[in-house]
Amino acid sequence: MTLSPPDLTDDLYDQDLVLWYQETITRLKVRICLS
Repeated sequence: MTLSPPDLTDDLYDQDLVLWYQETITRLKVRICLS
């Protein structure tokens, strides 16, 4: 899993971007809880 958003040329860009942000937010929340 990269830390950069999906490629802008991806046909499923919108869906991938949403999923990427959801996972990123989840990871940040986990880090905050564990810190």
